[in-house]
Amino acid sequence: MNCLARVSRPDLAALSMVSKRYHSLVASPDLYKIRSLIGRTETYVYVCLRIPTPVPSVRWYILRRRKTLDASDLIQIPSLPSQPLEASSVVVLDCSIYVIGGLIKGEQRSSDVWSLDCRTHVWHPVPSMGAARAYGAAGVVDGKIYVFGGCDVDDNYGEVFDPEIQTWNPLPPMPKRKKHIHSSMVRDQKVYALDEKERTFYYSPREGKW
Repeated sequence: MNCLARVSRPDLAALSMVSKRYHSLVASPDLYKIRSLIGRTETYVYVCLRIPTPVPSVRWYILRRRKTLDASDLIQIPSLPSQPLEASSVVVLDCSIYVIGGLIKGEQRSSDVWSLDCRTHVWHPVPSMGAARAYGAAGVVDGKIYVFGGCDVDDNYGEVFDPEIQTWNPLPPMPKRKKHIHSSMVRDQKVYALDEKERTFYYSPREGKW
């Protein structure tokens, strides 16, 4: 275990796909406790690609820079078999990447949520949202995940997920609901979104209002 703790994360990702034994070792919480103790921490970019094979799929990779400035490697990590091919929202909270909603077969919205533990590269199911969403806004404020839009206007328009108690709760009603969200971001502890007419609006979690 001490030897594995000194291996880079992309190489650990490659090792985890060699056999069940290596996958179990790489997924062990003890490995990451040792890495923290010896100061073996690294920062990497995660890449999600839609692969245009005869049966399209979504695959996840770590982007690793080579010593030369103009080159890099994509190291494949375990992907989520049931991930929608498009329209999911993605946020990062602590050591996990959350994949939220999306379109199934290009037309059906999903309420499913999954998290990828970036230390072990293991996917975990998260409780489903109250409303199915695609192209919704999402952001993290004060350790909670806020989502809104991307659903029918009669649905539960906005929700907040508390990872500590693993529950979703509705946000206050929005006066004028926007169905289609083109992009979103977090700034000054507010979740901003851009609708189909390029109008900006936001939700302030600390104030509890739109």
